[in-house]
Amino acid sequence: MKHFPYLVFSFLLLTLGTLCDAQPTPLRVACRRGQPPFIDAVYDVGTGTLTCSGMLYDMWLEVVKRTELNSSYVYFNGSAGALFSRMAVNSTTNRSTYDIGLSYSTISSDRMRTMDFSIPVVESQYVMGLTAAFRGHATSLSESIVRKSVVYLFTVLTLFMLLNTVSITVVESLVGNPEFVDKPWSARLCAALEASIEITLSGGSPIPLRSPVSRLVRLTTVLATLFVLTLFGALVTSRLTAGQLQEQTPTIDNIRWKRILISSLTLQPFLQSDRISAYAVDTQNLKDDMQKFYAGQLKGFDGYALPEGITRYYHNLLGGAANGFVLSAPFTEHGSSDLRAILLSRSLPLSIRDSINIAITKMRDEGYIKKLYDEYVPSSDAGAASADDIDIPESEFNAVSISAIVGFATLAAVILGAFIYEHLSDRSGSVSSVEVEPQQTNDKFTSDKVCVQIGTKQFLVTKPFSETISSILTTSSEAELADRAPPTP
Repeated sequence: MKHFPYLVFSFLLLTLGTLCDAQPTPLRVACRRGQPPFIDAVYDVGTGTLTCSGMLYDMWLEVVKRTELNSSYVYFNGSAGALFSRMAVNSTTNRSTYDIGLSYSTISSDRMRTMDFSIPVVESQYVMGLTAAFRGHATSLSESIVRKSVVYLFTVLTLFMLLNTVSITVVESLVGNPEFVDKPWSARLCAALEASIEITLSGGSPIPLRSPVSRLVRLTTVLATLFVLTLFGALVTSRLTAGQLQEQTPTIDNIRWKRILISSLTLQPFLQSDRISAYAVDTQNLKDDMQKFYAGQLKGFDGYALPEGITRYYHNLLGGAANGFVLSAPFTEHGSSDLRAILLSRSLPLSIRDSINIAITKMRDEGYIKKLYDEYVPSSDAGAASADDIDIPESEFNAVSISAIVGFATLAAVILGAFIYEHLSDRSGSVSSVEVEPQQTNDKFTSDKVCVQIGTKQFLVTKPFSETISSILTTSSEAELADRAPPTP
């Protein structure tokens, strides 16, 4: 019995050593779904399981790496209020359902009554995504003018010019217009194109048009040109107005009596206050509602209000700027930025909470958190890519543009080909001879003669002389042949 105390002491030491060597209980980390790009859970097709994703998850993995904390993850699909209740310590068990809450939540005095927060991770405000009807700010002058509708109208006008060129060439040649009949085809096409350009710019024509069809086409082109130039001038004038050049980004003062979609019930009293007088509706499925809004299928809503990073994420992902949607100026219900942090249960030992905060502080000082934020949150301009003033189907716009390009390319090729052919024909001399039948006449010069054509001139010569002309044609110019030819009797 005298050795019994030693045995008990040895047993206690062994037990204590075993406890010290045992792995601590993993922290129960809740990943709240539906807050991309900050925190969400995505389905992994390969493993058939859900996986945490987002900026807060990557940041937490870095915290775990630096603190060597052991974590297990669950996916929470409820509201923020439901998650907060599970972070509160149960008075019976003296523990909370979750130890860590990865949620993009704002630090507030009310919430700190039941749980703790880490040091602030992100400063954030709210930003609204609004329909094109709220676009009230000016864009740059070049962006205002070089827009799809104006390009489309000028393309249509170009097609009119092309058709006018072909019409003038064909019709005026058929009616025997002297400006066309006495010219080669390359000169006719160039003259018609010159006339079409002048008709488009001034309404006049350098060539008198003899056919009523040509005059009708000219009148149609003038009317179309007048419309396009009037519109173009109006755009330039409006964008040069001093009031238009001052940017006017939509604010919360512009949503009076409007229906706004929200995902935070704490924002609802502010938006429905007498100051704002908007009608705020809480979303039940944020991802689906965002897709419907940017597809124009969320009827009855004028916009939505979410934390700035989430708003910019959806606005960029779903092509908001390209489709004419606009972002509002940032705002908060209390006038200052919200501080957002990771949720911590008060049942966690103080040493663990301190180690987490120390790791986050170092990460923030090193710029690691800012790097993550820039990676996950896209930058977008509230005034980028204004909505077009004319709704033009993409297929129609492409068809008209391709037709204009192909048409003018073909016209240029025809003019160039005709010019080269005619130029080579002129250099070859283009000589033809026709025998003249002997006639019963006393004029001895009209029998046994050959009519030789050199260029555009004809000469009546004897057969031996015509053979001489043919032999020297390859080395002589048309002017030299004309000098050598004898005078016509």
